[in-house]
Amino acid sequence: MKKYKVVIFDWDGTLMNTISQIVTCMHQSAEMTDGLTSLSVNAYKQTIGLSLEATVNSLYPNATDVQHTLWQQHYSELYVAADNRQDSQLYSGVVETLKLLQQQRLALAVATGKRRRGLNRAFQHTQIQDYFAVSRCADETASKPDPLMIHEVLAELGLQPDEALMVGDSVHDMRLANNAGVDVVGITWGVDDRETLNQYNPLCVIDLIEELLMVPGLANK
Repeated sequence: MKKYKVVIFDWDGTLMNTISQIVTCMHQSAEMTDGLTSLSVNAYKQTIGLSLEATVNSLYPNATDVQHTLWQQHYSELYVAADNRQDSQLYSGVVETLKLLQQQRLALAVATGKRRRGLNRAFQHTQIQDYFAVSRCADETASKPDPLMIHEVLAELGLQPDEALMVGDSVHDMRLANNAGVDVVGITWGVDDRETLNQYNPLCVIDLIEELLMVPGLANK
């Protein structure tokens, strides 16, 4: 039976409940940028996981470069303020699950659409950075679903795609894993639902993070 050596986690909507914070900042950024209109909550949610540049290009493809730049500036300022207020928290069970996975001598990693400064703030807030051997952010590499992010994680760890398992909540995570040739587990407490995630052939879709410990290749038997 396959035995994984690294579990690669998405951050937003997978480990940390930031979805409301992200959507609120996107909405407010549009209101603050002349010529842009606010979109639906679902439209904003469907971009979570992409780099900030890819996000604004997807949301407002006909906007000018100036509008794109202003939207990103507003978003960054609003998001930092929300981080400083600690508006978002880790999902229940995250710390305990990371601890148990680490006790099984599994390497843990993060592959996120956040910028490095944003992930560092999240690490400072949550104090879980020591669980992760490596992390990659969207401003350091190609945005999801380009597989480069995972390829770089694996290269740093000296591992192959068949030794890795991705865990994520969105189609961007599913496509990232598929493109990188790694197995993936979907989770239902984030952006996309079970039916949507199942379209990307995950090993399984789980409802609680503790269920990750029972996934074949991770289960400690």
